[in-house]
Amino acid sequence: MGDYSRDRELKEAVSQLRQLLKGVQGATAPAWLELDLSTGQLRTLFALQACGTTSLGCLAQRLSVGAATASVVVDRLVRRGFVDRSVDAADRRRLLLSVSTRGDELLTRLRQGHQQVIESLLEDLDDSELEGLCFSLRPVVRSMATLGDRQASAASAAVEAPSSPGEADLPA
Repeated sequence: MGDYSRDRELKEAVSQLRQLLKGVQGATAPAWLELDLSTGQLRTLFALQACGTTSLGCLAQRLSVGAATASVVVDRLVRRGFVDRSVDAADRRRLLLSVSTRGDELLTRLRQGHQQVIESLLEDLDDSELEGLCFSLRPVVRSMATLGDRQASAASAAVEAPSSPGEADLPA
């Protein structure tokens, strides 16, 4: 495949994937809009679920916010029953945070909404279309597995690269 043809195919693939993501988001938007939670509260819930039981400081670091900011958001989530606080058995001065049963149910419901929309789209495919889609998605899924490593390498290279032409030639 020539460069022009490959570029055209890449643009088409990106366009189709964007349409798919936009459609899934649109179909699940009503459930998200009914939440009555701020973006910060949702980010905190998802981050806390990913971390598991953790301290406020670790959660704040994960969210890239200060402990005071995280504390305000967590307090609201505790009041609403989405987050539990408990005393660390090893250090009674330390509080631990975890997603409550109510919070887990909410996050599961949100994820299931996406899954249901995708499943309903796939049910419309005939066997050969479904097989072709699975075949085509395998390399994309494999690529996703290494995306974090590639992004970290690119960020590291950007930090190490000279910021202006000729800077590498200057004495240290």
